[in-house]
Amino acid sequence: MKTRLKCLMGMLLLLFVLWGLCSCECTHKWQDATCTVPTTCSLCGETKGEAKGHVYSESVTIQPSCSEDGTKLYTCTACDDSYTEAISSPGHTVTNGVCALCGQVIKGGSIMQEKSPICTYTTDCSREGGAEALYIYIPTSEGYIRYQVVHTVLAERKSNTWRLGYVAHVDDAFENERLITNPGAEWEMAFELDGRVDFIGGLAHGDEIFSSMKLMSDGEEYTAKEMQFVPFDTLTVEVESVGYDPNDEEREVLAHTKKLIFTTDGVRVEQRVEFKTDEVPKRVYFAMMPPQKEVTDCYYTNLDATRKELPNQKGIYRYEKAAGLDSVTLEGEEGFLFRMTVEKYNGGENSFMISDNGGNNYNKMYFSYHAGEKIAAGDVIETVTLYKITYKE
Repeated sequence: MKTRLKCLMGMLLLLFVLWGLCSCECTHKWQDATCTVPTTCSLCGETKGEAKGHVYSESVTIQPSCSEDGTKLYTCTACDDSYTEAISSPGHTVTNGVCALCGQVIKGGSIMQEKSPICTYTTDCSREGGAEALYIYIPTSEGYIRYQVVHTVLAERKSNTWRLGYVAHVDDAFENERLITNPGAEWEMAFELDGRVDFIGGLAHGDEIFSSMKLMSDGEEYTAKEMQFVPFDTLTVEVESVGYDPNDEEREVLAHTKKLIFTTDGVRVEQRVEFKTDEVPKRVYFAMMPPQKEVTDCYYTNLDATRKELPNQKGIYRYEKAAGLDSVTLEGEEGFLFRMTVEKYNGGENSFMISDNGGNNYNKMYFSYHAGEKIAAGDVIETVTLYKITYKE
């Protein structure tokens, strides 16, 4: 009986203690909420409200490129918690064949790993009396050699044809033009026929009207205006024209067909002239090259590598004529090299002539057809010439 009474008394005491404890209120000591934890009592752990949550600031640590993603860093301004996020690459933004972001030349959606020949259309060609032109950029060790095929329209000379124009050197951004051949000078056909007041051909002499122009880039046909910084391996400009009698503007004398074929080797000019009348040639040139005097001071041939001084006064000429002679090169201290190679010629006796072009500001190489023999209607003369301009290797 006493034992039961003791147990009962103990239980009552325990219940009293528990009741006392439960009925006591905690004097809370609250700790401010953090980014991840709400306001919390440090004594009893009771919480109220919600965690503040992170407030992130962001910064770009790696800028995206045309070919690689970038990285953005997010950092909490309160607790320094952080994480990163990828910034997707925007890809190339191509305008006229060149990425506006990275400046790379794009071909078929891919970056050209090395400098490539490039062609673009322009109307900036008034220096050549041109209405429009194609700029053809051939890469060299520094920058590009820029050839041009100009649509010359000069009514007073009866000139309306596509022809090789002057050549310049530009930097890798296609800027800072430096003239290295003479504007207006001829490269292709120039015929002086007996009894005529002038030559036939091109801009300088005129009396040539084109009938068609065809443009091919790596086997695909384009119009001139479609060529907007288009990379290529082989670019061909094919032109058909008619040469008229300088003494009779209505009389057709010859049909002139040419192909200008541009590659990294320069420009290969294939020409065919068919006569429509019986004529006696007086002076005939099928290949000419007009480098500026400031970048040329000597020449040599494929048969003799000895550097020979260029003529430097009016009326002085150098003639080179020998079996197997097919190439003449002009160069100078500036580092440019100008080479004219006649790969094919089915005319008569021929030779190279080098002159200072009458005291003008450019030297000139001519490939001369020795004239004097009668040419009959239907006769054909064909030539192939390679022009190569670059820095000396």
